[in-house]
Amino acid sequence: MQISYRRDIDGLRAIAVGGVVLYHAGWTAIPGGFVGVDIFFVISGYLISAGLFSDAGTRGLSIARFYERRIRRILPAYAAVILASLFAGIMLLLPSELVALSKSAVSATLFAANIHFWTGAGYFAGNPLSHPLLHLWSLAVEEQFYIVWPLLVAALYRLGLQRWRVPLIVAGIVATLALSEAMLGYSAKTAFYMAPLRAWELLIGALLACRPTITLARSWMAHAIGAVAAILMLAPMLLLSEASRFPGLSAAPPCLGAALVILHDPRRPSFLSSLLSLRLPVCLGIISYSLYMWHWPVLSFVWYVRGGLPDGIQAIALVSVIIAIAALSWRFIEQPFRRRPLNTGATKQSAPRATTRQTLVIGGAVLSLLLLVTAGFVALRGLPQRLPPAAARLDAQPREPYETHNGCVFTDTVPVDAGQRCFATADRQPGPKVVLWGDSFAAQHIKTIEGRFATPQRQVVSIIATGCSPLPGTTQYFGKGRADTRCGRMNAAIFEQLRHRADVEAVIIGGRWSNLYGLDAPGAARDPTARFLTDAVRPEHSLATSLNVMEASLDHAVTALRQRGIAVTLLREPPRFAQDVQPCIARALWHGQPPDRCAVTTEAQERFRGPVSAVLARIGERHPDILVYDPGTMMCHSGICRGYADQILLTRDSEHLTRTGSQLALTGLRLHQ
Repeated sequence: MQISYRRDIDGLRAIAVGGVVLYHAGWTAIPGGFVGVDIFFVISGYLISAGLFSDAGTRGLSIARFYERRIRRILPAYAAVILASLFAGIMLLLPSELVALSKSAVSATLFAANIHFWTGAGYFAGNPLSHPLLHLWSLAVEEQFYIVWPLLVAALYRLGLQRWRVPLIVAGIVATLALSEAMLGYSAKTAFYMAPLRAWELLIGALLACRPTITLARSWMAHAIGAVAAILMLAPMLLLSEASRFPGLSAAPPCLGAALVILHDPRRPSFLSSLLSLRLPVCLGIISYSLYMWHWPVLSFVWYVRGGLPDGIQAIALVSVIIAIAALSWRFIEQPFRRRPLNTGATKQSAPRATTRQTLVIGGAVLSLLLLVTAGFVALRGLPQRLPPAAARLDAQPREPYETHNGCVFTDTVPVDAGQRCFATADRQPGPKVVLWGDSFAAQHIKTIEGRFATPQRQVVSIIATGCSPLPGTTQYFGKGRADTRCGRMNAAIFEQLRHRADVEAVIIGGRWSNLYGLDAPGAARDPTARFLTDAVRPEHSLATSLNVMEASLDHAVTALRQRGIAVTLLREPPRFAQDVQPCIARALWHGQPPDRCAVTTEAQERFRGPVSAVLARIGERHPDILVYDPGTMMCHSGICRGYADQILLTRDSEHLTRTGSQLALTGLRLHQ
């Protein structure tokens, strides 16, 4: 089925892919460029559903023909990108990185990349450029939707219920949007990656396919609608960020903006539709699929080679190169397979059916071969023989999990009975208890503190919620976006337990205190998990407020604990490095470079952590009977902080310590009475 070609829709594709590429390339002027994917979903839902509805209402909907078109449309460039990424990975990636890439390639081959990345790192977590195939999550969402959607459309028409398609689609939009918005309060990562929670965006496109245009009486109406559409699409690109509450309702404006463009009356062209129909946006829209497919792996491997993305003129040059690669991919990979019929040897009458059958067979064979190749790289453990033995051994050093004999380690949701649950195991044995309380910066010391302070008569209870600084009475926001409500629940529950238990003799509090929005950490990229802190009397989102709230919370907590006679130790943070230490050192050993290229100066540490250090110093001065312990004193010498010393890895990523690193960092720690 062919629907009428519209230049402005190709121009709309250019808006979508332009926002995505520039955002991923690090252009800070459009911090919300990722909403281009949402615009793509609306376009896809419209074009695919228009074809399905047309086929179902005329010659009959053929599921086989539908998947033949999908194979011709997406598979050639899809397979080429995966294979090219694996080849580049052999040349540039460490074995552990190549294994990670290969596992993501396996999931991408099965069109389950969204599930793969949902179970691991989030799109906005850590440095997403370390995953060269991360962008394929959106293709997986689409293909999972298109497994179900054609079957539903076919059933609707066969049952004679096509007149109900509009109310049913509207109900689907409302239900899945409401579910997406509700899920943000529990797991933003689930709302971002899961196809059922993104279905409303594709269904908006399907709704447009039921009535693709609106009739306007006056030209000024078209211009007004065009202006509204432009604002709805561009404002989120300028105002949203990785810290925003997203997707949910905040993804609705760009989707509605795209919908207004698609609905425009061709007899009343607006200024926006005229702009979108110009040659440049149309050309970018035509190559938008290849541009989307190739841009992310290129950016990722440039990041691996340089340790960061270029800026200024070099960034413009890099984007230009990506566009050139996309144009070549469109011309020599997409077009030949999309338009050229296969030679099946069938008669003229049976040719379409034979072509469809052969396309499906070839598509299945390509995916099977791709799966075999990608799984083979996993089985080969990333080809460690490419590296010198020392580099391969360091790269293969596993990351120790956070485990505790007594207490709890919550990495995602926090149960309502967190306070009681964390002490449940320890309560089986009476006697005094030392409590380690905090986030992952406390969790990294669990084994060290258990080994040093646990005795047959005294237990160590670890109470950990990763990502939640132990600051009772505060609300912790992801930058300008949503609040991490689990942190407030966790801190309130634990603080209540500590204030009323008679068996707690000491509390060691560790947190990622400097994870504040507005502090400039070493390295080029700002941490997307950085927080604003607020409380009941200080609701403003600013760095100054965050520091004041932190100081007030710690002062209140320390005062309450000391009034109970509980010894208190505040752990400062270990050094933060400009890049992850383990792969940086392994790569240095691979290429014969000095390990100190991965070190950082104490001057950079103080410049970054100075404001937080001042807060902790004032707490120590105000409460001279507590200990404020600095792990960095054991890792920083002669103005240099090292995460790798004497051929021993001390820091596994940019700031979390290995067990050996924790033991070294806490050498001088004693229980403070």
